[in-house]
Amino acid sequence: MKQFVLIVAFVILCAFTVMGKTSWEPPDGGAKVNLIKFLNTSQYIWTLFSTSATRNTPCKVDEVWNITERDVFFYRNYSRPTEPSELLKGVFQDWQRSEGPSYMFLYNKGGQRLGAEECIYQEENNICAIFLATNNYLYAGQWYDVCELRVKGGRTGANASKVCVEQFMKICDPEQSTMVFYPPSVCFTFVGAASAKHFLSQ
Repeated sequence: MKQFVLIVAFVILCAFTVMGKTSWEPPDGGAKVNLIKFLNTSQYIWTLFSTSATRNTPCKVDEVWNITERDVFFYRNYSRPTEPSELLKGVFQDWQRSEGPSYMFLYNKGGQRLGAEECIYQEENNICAIFLATNNYLYAGQWYDVCELRVKGGRTGANASKVCVEQFMKICDPEQSTMVFYPPSVCFTFVGAASAKHFLSQ
């Protein structure tokens, strides 16, 4: 509980950042990230904080079903694990990288490409990570990126360490004008404007 209060207090303290980034670059060129290490878990993966260009980014909870060196299948729920979920397939695009894959394309059950997700920061204990997610939808005539903090936890929620929250603020640098809280999960959505140009141009 003390950790939760600390995180909330820290987020509120940082809530007056006025400038948002338009792109995110992984520290050390992404050398220290490995999607397989982060996704290979039986725990739920909660998206606790995210920037949102559309002001309509729901909380996400992922549950990995199967993972190999080439791809991962997982259920994605919105708001909480008890809500209806969709089965997604992530195909690692740089699986031959010596450090391990850093980004993947997402597909639904019908094979339609939904977007891409890149891990741009990963805590050494693999509990939390920061993702750049690009969704295949248009808003104001542009593609948009979302920068997210994802944390492993149980069925009822997850707690991010102070270091993880600080990294989210440093790397994602959200433009704070609206903050949304989704009970009972601890999830905040920050409003920021970021045009996507990282994956969908490939």
